[in-house]
Amino acid sequence: MNILILGGNRYFGKSILKILSKKKNKIFLVNRGFKPNFRNKNIKFIKIDRRKIKKNSKYFNNIYFHKIFDNNAYHVSDVKNLLKKIKNNFKHYIITSSSITYLNSHLKKKITENEWHKGKYSLNFKRKFKPREISYARNKRAIEKFLIKQKKINYTILRIPAVLGKNDFSSKTKNLINYDYYKNFSQFNLQDEIQFIYKEDLIRIIIKIICDINFNHKALNIANDPIKIQTFYEILNKNIKNKKKSLKSSEFPIPKNTTICNSKLKKMFKTLLTPPKKTINKILKSNEV
Repeated sequence: MNILILGGNRYFGKSILKILSKKKNKIFLVNRGFKPNFRNKNIKFIKIDRRKIKKNSKYFNNIYFHKIFDNNAYHVSDVKNLLKKIKNNFKHYIITSSSITYLNSHLKKKITENEWHKGKYSLNFKRKFKPREISYARNKRAIEKFLIKQKKINYTILRIPAVLGKNDFSSKTKNLINYDYYKNFSQFNLQDEIQFIYKEDLIRIIIKIICDINFNHKALNIANDPIKIQTFYEILNKNIKNKKKSLKSSEFPIPKNTTICNSKLKKMFKTLLTPPKKTINKILKSNEV
C-alpha cells in the first residue's frame, strides 16, 4: 500500500511508522524536517510545513494513497488544505482526535460514537477546562465537524484519551504514577474514575485499522475501561518503590470522570486491549516513564 503519514516523529506515531515500513508498504512521511532515527528504504521523507501544502504543487502529484494517517492536525485548515491538495487520490483518511471532544452530557449518557456522529447532539463546545485546553478542544471539534459534513470521503476519526507508556513527552505517565499526588486525599473523590489507553495497545489497534483495506467506521473511541482513583492508588501504593518524589503541580494529570464509551472498540479489538490494572502494573514494573 501507499501510505501517507503526517506526524510520525515521536511517541506512538514513531512506532507506527517503524512497523508499517517493515511491512513492505511505501510510506510517505510529511513533517518540517525531523527524520526518523532509523533507516528504511520504504520511507520517502517529504520536508514541508503542512500549513504550506496547498502552495506546493509538486508534492503528491499523481500518487494514489491507499491510506492517510494524520496524527498532527490541530486546526481545521490543516485538514481542508490537505484534502484539497490530494483531491480524490486516496481510499481512506484516518485522523487522531481526542476524547476531549465529547460534551459532559455525552459522557454521562455514555453515548456511542455513532449517536454522537449523526449530529443528534449539539456540536457546540460547552465543557469546562483549563484555558490552555479550551483552544485544543475547540479546534479538534471543528475538525470533526468539518469531516462529518464530507459525504464523499471515506474517513475514520479516532477519539483517544491520555496515552500512557514509555517516552511520554507530555509527562502524563510520569506524573500519574507519582506517589505524591495521592498523599492529600482531601483533593480527591476516591470513587472518581479516570480513563486512558496503553501506548502499546493503541499502536496495535491503529496498525490493524491502517492495514485493513476495507475498514469503514466513521468514528472509534480508543480507550481502556475506566478505573477508580482508589483502585489506581492501591496498585501504586503496593508496587511503587520510591514514594519520596515531589511534584511541582498539584493538578491531576488527566481528566477525572470524563470516561467515554468503548463498547464498539471492545467488539472489534478486545484481544488487543490490556486491562487497566495490568497496564498500571506494567508501567510501574518496567519503569515506563
